[in-house]
Amino acid sequence: MAEMDLHIINDMLRTDLNETIANAERYYHEEMEEVAAAVAGNPDIRVILLAGPSSSGKTTSANILKDRIIEKGRHCQVVSLDDFYRNRDEDYPINEDGTYDYENVTALRIDRVVECLQRIIDRQDCPLPHYEFKTALRHENAEILKAHDDHVVIVEGLHALNPVFSDPLPKANIYKVFVSVSTNINVEGKRIISGRKIRFLRRLTRDFLYRGASVDHTLEMWPNVLLGEDKYLYPYKALADCSINTFHMYEIGAILPFTELMLQKQPPQQESDFLSLVLSAARRFEPIPEEKIPATSLLREFIPGGIYEHLY
Repeated sequence: MAEMDLHIINDMLRTDLNETIANAERYYHEEMEEVAAAVAGNPDIRVILLAGPSSSGKTTSANILKDRIIEKGRHCQVVSLDDFYRNRDEDYPINEDGTYDYENVTALRIDRVVECLQRIIDRQDCPLPHYEFKTALRHENAEILKAHDDHVVIVEGLHALNPVFSDPLPKANIYKVFVSVSTNINVEGKRIISGRKIRFLRRLTRDFLYRGASVDHTLEMWPNVLLGEDKYLYPYKALADCSINTFHMYEIGAILPFTELMLQKQPPQQESDFLSLVLSAARRFEPIPEEKIPATSLLREFIPGGIYEHLY
């Protein structure tokens, strides 16, 4: 986990905003380029398993990686594990309080995922389901993933590194990627905001803008989200072939104006010490004008205007 100092970040943004933003973007995109080159140059790799915690930028990272691999001459497509969720009548996992356990890996049709991955590796057409979150229904055979001799398929989701998916498959055909916010911000050696809290700020804003979720709803869900990550994701982080830090040095000042607007439109119904702590830290960062944020930035997964906005 990297450590950065707030004053250094703000000084860099005040001194040369454009260059600081460009360097942050360049660092992330160069990491993605290295992964794309490693995969595109190895014909044995047919499946990329890309995992990360909530609001780590999995969707954008997967699609940037897809585009880079296509540029290098191989077919590539992204498949989301979310489309393999069980229907509610399919022996859905339940929490102790009787609520549905959405974070549990068994909330997915593991058998269907493994079958699909094996077909991809065997260069066979693969029928893909589509899950509608509004109706909580999975539609089978919603799409056919056509086979290509040089195909690479990126499978992204919280559970993508779980061995239940990869153990039945040939290791030589799989490449594993872990993405997350791996930076904490300090002032005089004291942490003011962690990588997890940065991800919370991302999710709070994104869920309101793209998913119609209230501040209270995101706050209520967050503890279970973290529990699910600790139980079902982080034990398998070390299995990744590479890890990518999706933190952008200027991101808090870029996202916060959208967060503030959200809070004005729909204030939380109940006070939250956790929310107050996150906002207090975030408000210490140099604000970034929206027009300075590139449309190709991963940060656009959490605010409007990105080239992949149709996917969110």
